Amino acid sequence: MPLLALIALVGLLAPSAAAGWPKLGGYTSWGEARSAALELASLAPTQRRGLFAAWNLQHGKKVDPRTAEARFHAFEDSLDAVIAHNTQPEGASTYYKGLNTYSDMSFDRFQAQVLMPAQPASVAQQATADVLPWRPQQMATALSIPDAFDWRDQGVMPPVKYQGECSACWAFAAAGAVEIQAAISGVMPLVLYPNGTGTPDLSEQQLISCVTPQNGFNISQGCSGGLTEPCQVTSATAPPDGSLAVGPSPGFLAVPATPEGIMQALVTTGPVVHYFNATPAFKFYSGGIWPASECAETGSFNHAMIIIGYNVTAGIGSPSSYWTVRNSYGFWGEGAEAEKGYARIQMTTTTYGACSMYLGLIQSALPSIPLPKPPPPPLSPSPPPPSPPPPKKGNGGGGGNGGGNGGGNGGGKSPKPNPKRKPM
Repeated sequence: MPLLALIALVGLLAPSAAAGWPKLGGYTSWGEARSAALELASLAPTQRRGLFAAWNLQHGKKVDPRTAEARFHAFEDSLDAVIAHNTQPEGASTYYKGLNTYSDMSFDRFQAQVLMPAQPASVAQQATADVLPWRPQQMATALSIPDAFDWRDQGVMPPVKYQGECSACWAFAAAGAVEIQAAISGVMPLVLYPNGTGTPDLSEQQLISCVTPQNGFNISQGCSGGLTEPCQVTSATAPPDGSLAVGPSPGFLAVPATPEGIMQALVTTGPVVHYFNATPAFKFYSGGIWPASECAETGSFNHAMIIIGYNVTAGIGSPSSYWTVRNSYGFWGEGAEAEKGYARIQMTTTTYGACSMYLGLIQSALPSIPLPKPPPPPLSPSPPPPSPPPPKKGNGGGGGNGGGNGGGNGGGKSPKPNPKRKPM
């Protein structure tokens, strides 16, 4: 059966047909991941095509006949990578692989259309050189730093967004950090998402379209990559279309590149934007702790995300200590079905951190600069002014021959509007 016809058939049978497939990601244990991988490994070739059709339906993919076969073969390669990794003996890896929104893309295509061009550490260091440093005395530091913390537990996290096939993670990370910080601080109007969460919804497209070399930002190239530091566009220079308009951006603060500094900034203030070196395997991440050993200690980066939590109960630098980060890949990574989009990254004490994640550490300065309050309405005069005296009667005033016709020769006529006077 042709692939497109099969996809149409699965669409008619959904959701009952799609519900019969093994779990494709979001695993919570090695046993669960391995069991699903063994089921996937037993699928016949026609069943693989059926799984691809169900996967397209699940992710709302519109299949182009010209690329359907190429995408199916990339999907098969992803499926084989998941099976090979997850059927290893327990303890062979600290993370699981799974299928996600990008499973029909080869890594070469993913690298070209989703990741940013690789940049050296010097670019991030130069970009943050002009950012004000974060100092503990600037914020409330009386709060003790716990061994584990996650901003998702505070009810301030908006839904994870999907950057699509656009290398604009820099815009999603910058806007997302401000959204979360605004919800924490309560300094911006709340715009309800469709699912009812009360967090501001800022426009990433506004940044993608406006933070460009044409507007003086030479280190951001829209959907071709960029840096998070210059994201200080205002609604005055980039009028929003159907999105939340905000006042002048208060900018960002540079966070110290140490576990202790990041944790203190995270707990006392809010989320921290960071760069990352996403490898081919990271595209398949679906749970567990992503180890530092997956990346060479080169200091290069090609992605940006947001640190929103951590856990150091096993001690800083332990293989079991980790950062919780928020991605912009939509249905990807850890979390319940409606809350996917997060990853746990091993916390290290190295210079650049796991996969260069200690590069470009910045934090919104929003809490220290609240938006101005609107002026109060004018007060009513108290006591009220006296009523004007009644008009005096003249020869043709309010009565007699002039009364019934609007005042005759006297003062009963209403004043005519002045055509030269402009309305208020």
